[in-house]
Amino acid sequence: AQAQDEAIKAGTPFKVLIANDRNDAGQAAAIANALVQAPNVVGVIGHGTSTTTLAAAPVYQQGQLPMISPTSTTTELATVPREGGNFVFRVIPSDQFTGTTLARHMLTLGKTKPIVFYNSQSSYSKSLQDAFSTTLGLEGGQVAKLVDLSQGNPTAELQGSGADANVLLPDSATFDAAIAVAQLNNGQLPVLAGDAFYRIDALEKGGASLTGTIVTVPWHPLKSTPPFAQTSSGLWGGDVNWRTALSYDAFQALSSAR
Repeated sequence: AQAQDEAIKAGTPFKVLIANDRNDAGQAAAIANALVQAPNVVGVIGHGTSTTTLAAAPVYQQGQLPMISPTSTTTELATVPREGGNFVFRVIPSDQFTGTTLARHMLTLGKTKPIVFYNSQSSYSKSLQDAFSTTLGLEGGQVAKLVDLSQGNPTAELQGSGADANVLLPDSATFDAAIAVAQLNNGQLPVLAGDAFYRIDALEKGGASLTGTIVTVPWHPLKSTPPFAQTSSGLWGGDVNWRTALSYDAFQALSSAR
């Protein structure tokens, strides 16, 4: 909305159509098919998660409708076939960068044997875990225990793990399970988490159990290049997060190619 307002003031107005895929892969593919067939749609900003982006990307690619995802980080997106040109893009680093950064930072803290919680059914969570675990193994550490948040009772895995750190890499479907792990841990082990934890729900549900948690994110207002952070804060009445900032970037990329 901020970028659209700026485009209108600059004399190059954009009409924005909002579609809700409900974080459902089937709905995302259906929306993609509808947009590809709409002659007045010139590009797509989305989809919101790695799961829905992966479902929709082949449709946009085949229909030659440019899609720029601001928030899809899975490394699987790079494997989408791109015959006939590339129509699938993103403005956010992949999980390879995020997982590597998180692992290296943990090692600087002197922690080398984490217990890692993730969702094996999520492309995002799985690719983030793969990047983290691979980097950790290559640079002197080792995962003490790998726990699937979508199976069994993840909190029970904390006992006897022999870990020296707690790494939480859930997706939205397993976020509450990860919060339960943090609450049971209750500060006993240092907690590191993926960007899914950068949300108000983490503070509301996790409370004091997340004190000192280290979260890796691709953008933060304190590290933003002016004037975006200041302008957005004035417009929305407070700091925006990385999802908003990268959605703004995706709009800029799309409008520059108009």
